[in-house]
Amino acid sequence: YIIFKDYSINDIINNLKNLDNYYLFIAFIFMFLYLVFEALNIKLILESFKEKISLLKMLVYTFVCFLFSAITPGGSGGQPVTIYYLSKEKIKVSHSTLGYLIQLFGYNVSTFILGIIAAIINPSLFDSKLSILFIVGTLFLLIPISLTVIGIFSKSLLKKILDFIIKILTVLKLKNIENIKTKIY
Repeated sequence: YIIFKDYSINDIINNLKNLDNYYLFIAFIFMFLYLVFEALNIKLILESFKEKISLLKMLVYTFVCFLFSAITPGGSGGQPVTIYYLSKEKIKVSHSTLGYLIQLFGYNVSTFILGIIAAIINPSLFDSKLSILFIVGTLFLLIPISLTVIGIFSKSLLKKILDFIIKILTVLKLKNIENIKTKIY
């Protein structure tokens, strides 16, 4: 809404007609390369767990992941659907889940590092409002990085965090707390 609120459908159609096909072609090539490298990344992670899958099949599942991430709220549907399809290929759910957690960790860490590099290279980009947004964004990025590391390496700490969340939910007196507790675990 924010992007398109000042434009009519005719403005959008005219802009699409006037696109430079060269740049559109380059964008499609880079998008395809992104998906190929994501498929290769997951394939290599799964191979480290002694799981076998061809690059072509993993590429298909990466497209499936991309599609479901695009059509679900917050992009949250792609990985679970892909993990489901990988389980049909006889790949352990624990291995594919850990593979996607490792990929998420790498994505978050690289985003964090690129943000820090951008801040160092061009600090003038950050006026007072943008610097607050940068700090808040960085803190919010550190949360999934920390949770991913905990999820991968420390079951006991993860259990303590989950128990703490359940205590908060109990204090809030939510209905069906036992069902929620079962789903959380």
